[in-house]
This record gives sequence, structure tokens and C-alpha cells, in this order.
Amino acid sequence: MQKLDGNGAMESIWRVVATVARFVEKKGLDDLIRAATMLPADTEVRIYGYGPLEDSLRALAAEAGAGNVRFMGALETHEEVAAALRDADVFALPC
Repeated sequence: MQKLDGNGAMESIWRVVATVARFVEKKGLDDLIRAATMLPADTEVRIYGYGPLEDSLRALAAEAGAGNVRFMGALETHEEVAAALRDADVFALPC
């Protein structure tokens, strides 16, 4: 989503999109990375987790020019997950 700023330019009202997932095919993280390229540049997509597809997902983000995608690493506790999601404006579940 976007809105006009005080100068009439478009800006995002979603600053942080987050997902928490194991990096496996059925989670659809590749779709989230591709979608991130369609978001305003000031919207950060934080991907929390780990798994066997991490290298290929990082490569996809680089190839797709998804400079707003951040791989945040694994979260160890429920409290860490809750804190990460509290910091986000939107939770993405791309599967």
C-alpha cells in the first residue's frame, strides 16, 4: 500500500514485511522474493529462518534485484518470533 507524502510523492505505509519459515520449496519464499521487487524501495522484506534452500534464495534475491530483502537468520525462541513479528507491519505467508 502507498500514500502521498507531503510533497505529492508516493511512499509506502508498510515499512516492514516479515516472514518466519524453514527454507524449503513448499514455503513459497521464492514467490515472496519475486514479489519484493514490486514493492516500494522503502519497504523492507525480512525473512527469518534457515534451511537447505538458503543459498539459492539468496542468489534469487541478488539476481532479481530484490535489494529490499534481508535474510535475518534463525529465531530460537517463541519470544524472538513474537518480537520479530511485533516489529513488522505485515506478516507474509507465501505458501
